[in-house]
Amino acid sequence: ANGRPVVTVTRVASFSAAHRLHSIHLSAEENASLFGKCNWPNGHGHNYTVERLRCCNGFASWTI
Repeated sequence: ANGRPVVTVTRVASFSAAHRLHSIHLSAEENASLFGKCNWPNGHGHNYTVERLRCCNGFASWTI
């Protein structure tokens, strides 16, 4: 690494997202049968985690 220390910085972010699958062309029973828990009246959610990793040789190339 040319004598310079290798620096690694990691940023982790988490977020939630929700959706509901529903067709106005189907009955309540048909929607429930076709879409299952994704048709719940209050929606159905997922949790995600995103990780960004940055490595460089020293701090000379970083802008703060």
